[in-house]
Amino acid sequence: MPLHVALTIILLWWQVGLAQVQQVLDYPKGKMQVGLFKMFDQWGRDTALANRQQDSIISMAKEKGDDELIYYTRVFVLNATVAAGKNTAVIKKLFQKQESYYTQCPYEVVTGTYYFLLGNVYFRELNFDTAFQHLFRARNIFEKKGYENIPEAVFYLNAFFGYYYYFEDYKTAAQYAVLADKYANKNVANPIFNLNNLGLAYLKMKDFAAAQTSFARGIELAKAENDPVWTGIISGNYGNTLRQQERYRESLPYLYTDIAINQKSEPGNTAISCIYLANSLLHLDSVAKAQQYMELAGQLTSKSAFTSYSPNYYETKAYYYKKINDYKTAALYLDSLTVLKDSLKTVFSNKLLMASEITTNAEKYLDEKRAIELESSRAKTVRNFIILFLLFSSAFVIYALNQRRKKEKLIEAQKQRLADEQLAKANQQLNQYIENIREKNNLIEKISAELTSNNDTTITPQMAAHLQSLQQTVILTEEDWLAFKKIFEQVWPGFFIQLQNQYGELTPAEQRLIALNKLAISSKEMANMLGISVDSLRKSRYRLRKKYPEMGLSGD
Repeated sequence: MPLHVALTIILLWWQVGLAQVQQVLDYPKGKMQVGLFKMFDQWGRDTALANRQQDSIISMAKEKGDDELIYYTRVFVLNATVAAGKNTAVIKKLFQKQESYYTQCPYEVVTGTYYFLLGNVYFRELNFDTAFQHLFRARNIFEKKGYENIPEAVFYLNAFFGYYYYFEDYKTAAQYAVLADKYANKNVANPIFNLNNLGLAYLKMKDFAAAQTSFARGIELAKAENDPVWTGIISGNYGNTLRQQERYRESLPYLYTDIAINQKSEPGNTAISCIYLANSLLHLDSVAKAQQYMELAGQLTSKSAFTSYSPNYYETKAYYYKKINDYKTAALYLDSLTVLKDSLKTVFSNKLLMASEITTNAEKYLDEKRAIELESSRAKTVRNFIILFLLFSSAFVIYALNQRRKKEKLIEAQKQRLADEQLAKANQQLNQYIENIREKNNLIEKISAELTSNNDTTITPQMAAHLQSLQQTVILTEEDWLAFKKIFEQVWPGFFIQLQNQYGELTPAEQRLIALNKLAISSKEMANMLGISVDSLRKSRYRLRKKYPEMGLSGD
């Protein structure tokens, strides 16, 4: 490259850099962080550029005597370092080195940003306890200042949305999304992104009307901004909202739009939209077309990180095979769906428990921090106001006791809530277990009816073996019974112990019959689960009624 060309490029680069710095200084005092955020993406990709422009801004800020801008510039460069950095150990050392600078600065939002960024580093490490200690401290500072007085507030609010959405606390996530929408600033974060977040939280809570409103606003804004990717993504979410309301035909154009726009640019998003579309098409009896989109989803599956992909995939595949009368394959997908749902429920329950523990630990940490700070302040005050302290000591003791009682009540309420959640989970598992058995029974009856209704067809040994194999999946084995009994006892604690104490001579088979009878399922389903005929079941129940009339067994 000729020297004069190289010098020209360097000069142009330098002028562009100065122009960007000048844009920051052109914002009114107190609003300059918006200008810094406009440079944030570049800083995250090029830390050398961030350091050069930081030096220029700080030099000009010193000339103007603007200390606030200096603090903000440095913390925003630290933010870019966090965004670009992959080695969290190195980043944490950087935070430790600069701790006193940010925690002792006179601008509280800068201090809050420091704690917020540090919490983000720990969150990335999945060290949630420490992460939320710092994040809650930052949140308290931001709320005290007022989000309306923080120009870059939407950045923090979107992050808090993400943290609560991760732990599946969709109600709190929605609250932060509403605030992010309220304080949206497109120079800091994309307002379309805010609306999509809000719609997703409402959709998780089954508030379909609110979800549609948010997605509709997002689509309108994306089209106005001429943003095809976001137009497609939010259209797909809008279509899924209609699909979940069983408005299958209305959902089609929105899902088609997402797939047409984002198949190459957003393959993961497209994969889940293909499954939603296939599901709607199956409900509209467009089986062949649904198959095409399931195949397309399969091609994109490896690129999909959506946790909702697999359960929707299994559910749609099971429905597809029912439509083409391949009941054996449908049963396999139903089994896979049951196992997956159980594992997802376990993950969900663990997240709820973890979130509860994290919140408690973070609040405890903040309480201890405040207590230490309060104690330090009190120690200084006591030296000068010892008499006043003695007068108010009794009132303080009463206050402490009341606080302790309130805390104990809160802990008891949390324990009760966890117990209620565990009972609800057990009920769901038991109902799902019975529903799965019922669906298999229906498949068996349908296959049996089809085999016997056709007089021209002889039941081959292979067909009989297939039917017998399917029937065996319904019968409770000893292993199945132990798993079933465990779930049953979570719903009715002590049921079998009380039964044994009151009717000690009951056989294991009679205990199973009594337990199944309590579920109010049909005699045919009970007989299939026990591997006996309906007539044998009725005789066994009749003998139990006669022997123990006080038991009050119901059924035909």
